[in-house]
Amino acid sequence: STAAVRINAAASYIDMGSSTWTVTGGWTNNTTSASWNAGTSLVTFDSATGATLTFAGANLAENEFNALTFDSTAGTTQTFTMSTRALQIGGTLTVQDSGAGTEDTILSTSASNLAVTAGGITIGADGQLTMNVSTITVNGSWNSASGTMIRGTSTLVFGATGTLTTDGSIVDFQLYNVTINASVTLAFASAIWIEHNLTLG
Repeated sequence: STAAVRINAAASYIDMGSSTWTVTGGWTNNTTSASWNAGTSLVTFDSATGATLTFAGANLAENEFNALTFDSTAGTTQTFTMSTRALQIGGTLTVQDSGAGTEDTILSTSASNLAVTAGGITIGADGQLTMNVSTITVNGSWNSASGTMIRGTSTLVFGATGTLTTDGSIVDFQLYNVTINASVTLAFASAIWIEHNLTLG
């Protein structure tokens, strides 16, 4: 467990291996090193005050994280806000809240509309993904049946075969733009409502 993580130098890197991390503060990653290795690790952000997160984005040729979870146990709503660069995850991105009560853990792509790429996305109980005008690419399955997505005018792209699950409600529609890339098979596990465009690649 660590409070905040800051990788200042471009040549610095972390080889995460199979480790488990709990980060209770912010994250700033300025690395450009080809030696960065997400491994099979799990990183969990659990802050009682939210955090601003500056990921490596396109500065890395590989994924910054394997599995990444946002789960505040603070007992009050906490917002994690992306800054400056995109987020790349090889495994599953999970947003949920394990605290007592009705508070939420929120991940926002910010007014900069930063992109997110993940092997799968799960928005669990009391979790919220605020998508703004971002492009969210899922190379696997999406499940938001138990959580909340604030779609904005975002685009959800499916880059690999998987399953799309929502809560099936038409309330305020559910998704704005959805793109299913060529050669991708997407199974719908619930009713899906799309406000704008469905594009089949």
